[in-house]
Amino acid sequence: MDRKTRICVWIIILGLVNFIAFTMMYIIIGGDAKNGRVETIDGRRCYLVRMRGSEREAASQHVLPTTLPTPDRPLLRVPGTRIYKSYDGTPYKDIGKGPYIYSGVHSILILLTVGAVLLAMLTLAKDHIVTAMENHIINGRALIHVFATVVVLTTVMMMLLFLLDFINELRG
Repeated sequence: MDRKTRICVWIIILGLVNFIAFTMMYIIIGGDAKNGRVETIDGRRCYLVRMRGSEREAASQHVLPTTLPTPDRPLLRVPGTRIYKSYDGTPYKDIGKGPYIYSGVHSILILLTVGAVLLAMLTLAKDHIVTAMENHIINGRALIHVFATVVVLTTVMMMLLFLLDFINELRG
């Protein structure tokens, strides 16, 4: 196996490991910061992720205090839990600042991983694409350059959008 192939295979393996780590953390904390929010509730900063699946069903069993959430006070804490409910009934779980920041950064970096894996796979398939496109209107090498450019531009744009959104969320 030549050096370029070895590097591409390692990028794909590391990308898979990173994706598994992201998925496991998503399961452990019950969501991700990208689908969460930072709120100041009763003078305290809360780092919330929207609850899903079985956690959401469990949260629906908790009864809110007699005061209901309103648009000016959108979240109320369920007594004795780290669960908050919005005025539309959506449950959120306070996971703390550390896991929230880790989840936000990982949500941003997972895009970099996806882009790197796509480029590595494109590099490994390059010779086959060029050979298969010899007698076509579009040159195989040009097609590879277009695909690579789209992957890079999309990855960078999405990472910047996620980063700006995450920074704005942390600033409140």
